[in-house]
Amino acid sequence: YLEQEDNPLAIRMQFRVDGKLQTDALLAQRIRESKGRLLLLVHGSCMNDLQWLQPNGHDHGAALMEDSDLSPIYLHYNSGLHISDNGKLLASHLNRLAGLSQHETLALHIVAHSMGGLVVRSACHYAASDPDQFDDNGWLDKLQKVVFLGSPYHGALLE
Repeated sequence: YLEQEDNPLAIRMQFRVDGKLQTDALLAQRIRESKGRLLLLVHGSCMNDLQWLQPNGHDHGAALMEDSDLSPIYLHYNSGLHISDNGKLLASHLNRLAGLSQHETLALHIVAHSMGGLVVRSACHYAASDPDQFDDNGWLDKLQKVVFLGSPYHGALLE
């Protein structure tokens, strides 16, 4: 309803770090500082980007950064939208992100939890099937790995 009414309370898809919106300028800076090696963490249904941080202080993105040379960014999205709508939005966001990496070679890795895996798979589908609209900056070719954590490819009991 909030989305349909263009209500300012509607959750808009965005890249975040530490719960803060990442503008194109901040994303370009992160790409430069990480030498183009990014890790996108995509949350599941009814969650948000801050839930990768556990109550005991453990941050999955930070821990993965310690074990690799990847710089984490987090996706915040409205899990109440249809998966295909979120897939199109994510494909567009990743396309924009790839466009910001003009001077760096972008190596994109994704960790997706539950419904987030379905959204990522949908984004890959739209980028492959309509590259002029969803992949003219070539983000799909820059995607190195995707790790799916409990993605319900055959449906979920909740549904």
